[in-house]
Amino acid sequence: MKELLVAALIVAGGVAWAELREWLPWIAKRIVSQAVSAIPIEDRERMQEELTAELTAIPGKISPIVFAFSVWWGFWRTTIIANIHISASQRTVRALDIALGNLMVMLLGPLLLMSMLATYLSGRGPILLAIRCVGQNNQEFGLLRFRTRDVRTGKRSPLGVFMWRTRLDRVPELINVICGEMSLVGPPPNNHRPPDYVLMDLRPGIVWLQTGSTYDADSFGKSTTKTITTYFRLICDALIAFFCNSKS
Repeated sequence: MKELLVAALIVAGGVAWAELREWLPWIAKRIVSQAVSAIPIEDRERMQEELTAELTAIPGKISPIVFAFSVWWGFWRTTIIANIHISASQRTVRALDIALGNLMVMLLGPLLLMSMLATYLSGRGPILLAIRCVGQNNQEFGLLRFRTRDVRTGKRSPLGVFMWRTRLDRVPELINVICGEMSLVGPPPNNHRPPDYVLMDLRPGIVWLQTGSTYDADSFGKSTTKTITTYFRLICDALIAFFCNSKS
């Protein structure tokens, strides 16, 4: 029965991903349409035609989405920063979180479905857990993770152990990133009030900043160039570590 469910989920995930790939060009065009609404009305139609033509010429399915998000951020950056009293570097990090977070969710769609099935088969209890944490500006939020233990026995099944060791149980945190409760890079999430970390103006991250480390948390968010460099370096380091641990 379990093998049948796994096979059905794999087929459903493949069909869902194939369907989503067909929607990506439409999504990219909608993002561009939203982007041009930030410029004067007399230039919108011309800019819409030029950007749509450029978008159509870009090969692949994912690259047009990345291009559309870049255009959106370029057009709305001045307006957003002028209306919201946060630094330009933090605003840039948020734009990257939205673009990369949505991209990762789309790419990991089949994996999310398989992880949901694995969680369901790993024991009794809800598929998702919402762990109460304290985030930016001392605001509470629910940190989403897949359950890895049976709620009655408290023990992990072999599937639960696998998800915990490979950190697949943390994939739902991408939803927290998209919702603005977390960032891909930031201080560790904290379930205490008040939080232990000093940087109240930063969102908790999936990839953690550590005070006193090579990537100093105290300087993150101050300089735009240094912040973006640290952002991508930490994400690359985390991906390398994940694949190295998976092979070992």
